[in-house]
Amino acid sequence: MQFNHGKSYDAVFNKVHPHGFRWLHETFGTNWRMTEIQASIGRIQLRKMPNWTKTRNNNQNAIWTRCKDIQSLRVPEFNEKSWEFYNAGNVHAAYKCYLFVKDEELKSGWSRDRIIQEINSRGVPCYSGSCSEVYLEKAFKRGNLAPKNSLVNAKELGETSLMFLIHPSLQKKETSTSSGIQDRLLPETTVGNVFVQNPRISTRGVNVFYGDKQALVDVTVDIAEKEVIAFIGPSGCGKSTLLRSLNRMNDTIDSCRLEGQVLLDEQDIYDASVDVVGLRARVGMVFQKANPFPKSIFENVAYGPKIHGLAENKADLNEIVESSLTRAGIWDELKDRLDQPGTGLSGGQQQRLCIARAIAVNPEVILMDEPCSALDPIATAKIEELIAELRSEYTIVIVTHSMQQAARVSDRTAYFHLGKLVEVGKTKELFINPAHELTQDYITGRFG
Repeated sequence: MQFNHGKSYDAVFNKVHPHGFRWLHETFGTNWRMTEIQASIGRIQLRKMPNWTKTRNNNQNAIWTRCKDIQSLRVPEFNEKSWEFYNAGNVHAAYKCYLFVKDEELKSGWSRDRIIQEINSRGVPCYSGSCSEVYLEKAFKRGNLAPKNSLVNAKELGETSLMFLIHPSLQKKETSTSSGIQDRLLPETTVGNVFVQNPRISTRGVNVFYGDKQALVDVTVDIAEKEVIAFIGPSGCGKSTLLRSLNRMNDTIDSCRLEGQVLLDEQDIYDASVDVVGLRARVGMVFQKANPFPKSIFENVAYGPKIHGLAENKADLNEIVESSLTRAGIWDELKDRLDQPGTGLSGGQQQRLCIARAIAVNPEVILMDEPCSALDPIATAKIEELIAELRSEYTIVIVTHSMQQAARVSDRTAYFHLGKLVEVGKTKELFINPAHELTQDYITGRFG
């Protein structure tokens, strides 16, 4: 049906937005008729509609109960006649999702992101956006179909609306309860294989706060030696916060405070006796956006070994640079241009240069914060191949929004939601047979 509603092949299979589908209407749809089998299935499905509708409405009411005191929200309004009609029992809305609108008239000063954070803190999944301006799609730009001016109401709705999922699957049963979405509360403890034998890194009861806002809640997990573990979950779930906690990068944020323990080889890295500079040599980091120094390629790699005293002379330094670039899979591309600026490389080359810079100081652990998010597919494939090669030498922790990437590169996967570690386990098992309902809903695309 998607094709018949005007979606092209690329729109369906290659243009999936990280937070859901972006409806790309390339052409106008055609008249489409069901087969007899499809019609039979449809008749059976229609019998479920009353319970589905009831459940959706109860989920909507549960959400509003949790959020109605947030002064920056208002419910979309019915006009007087339609409201009377609705209350008379003649209308039963079959919500796909429920919409609240950021109320500018209240002049609260809250941004939409701030409102979403407040809503998420109450255990309600929420994200921005709802309805795109359909008249801006390609199908309406052909001929004289597009309006000459912006449709003000549609534009305002797209800019101010918040999306709440209220599908019947939000409950364990299709029959509704007064609590609605409360059947999907986060687990009290993480499910799955949290502990491993002889861990390289362990967290114990880690809570992280940015001012008064809690970003991580009681996270306990082991990371094994020479394993690749992927952190996945929706934006704002806490995965990058935990990653930065593993080498104290959060220390650079004044408002950040950590409670609990982060152990590297059974030593608490937050102990006052720990040298942070030495720690970051042992636990290197590759950031989301490649950040080579404004120096030559050679100096980018040589900088760390110099300040840590790993090279006694120029010959040692040359050997370290060559070895690091080789392990990063980029020596053959750069060996004749080591004196050129690192900032002049392509995006994929810059990211591999940053990986070479990280491994030049002989770390034990490498942290990667969405290292491929800004790269093209070819560069992404090279980084993933590099991770596969480095796993025999290093413990690697990678944060990624791509579940396909997590499935390709990791031994174990950890799923985060609203600051909690929901589930952790072997990647294949977690993706095929997740133990927690929230994990299943995320990997099947119901939210996130």
